[in-house]
Amino acid sequence: MKVFLLALLFAPLAQAGVSFTAVPPGVAPYDFTLTWSSTPDVVSCQASGAWSGAKDPSGSQLITAAMTDRTFKLTCATTLPITVQLTCTAPTTNTDNSPLTNIAGYRTQNATTFEEVPNAPRIQYPGQNTVFTISGIAPGLNHFGARTYTTTGAESYLSNIVSKTFAPTTVSASLTVVVGARPRAPICQTVS
Repeated sequence: MKVFLLALLFAPLAQAGVSFTAVPPGVAPYDFTLTWSSTPDVVSCQASGAWSGAKDPSGSQLITAAMTDRTFKLTCATTLPITVQLTCTAPTTNTDNSPLTNIAGYRTQNATTFEEVPNAPRIQYPGQNTVFTISGIAPGLNHFGARTYTTTGAESYLSNIVSKTFAPTTVSASLTVVVGARPRAPICQTVS
């Protein structure tokens, strides 16, 4: 059986999030504090736009002397598991080269190390479909294999193992701080 890792579906099992505020409202020159917080599955954040650098998943930062509108963006990586698809090619013969006519289904195995795959729990997929949706995959390097099983209960050896590194899912928030204009000063001409 040939195994190919074909598609990656970024499908978080839960919803991660990050929120963003700026207080107090004001007029130029304007000092304000950006405050952000995130759900527990957020592990790191990166600032862009009117600020930059690595940021903790929750925190605050004082911005001073803002004279114009500014947009702040925060993009955060999460530890949320993802869902992937493993695509295989069905075998047509048994190991003795006789025709394989009684496939009952397939069993996939996956692990974070190559050596763990043969002993990993088997996920059973009855039927003839050779595209398997596997949920709960952690970001990072993962390894996958599959086995064929027949209506008589015979099971194949483990297929070739395919590997792929999955990026963490990200969440982001953007906040535009509008700096209110001050009125112009009057023009004075005379004093009497």
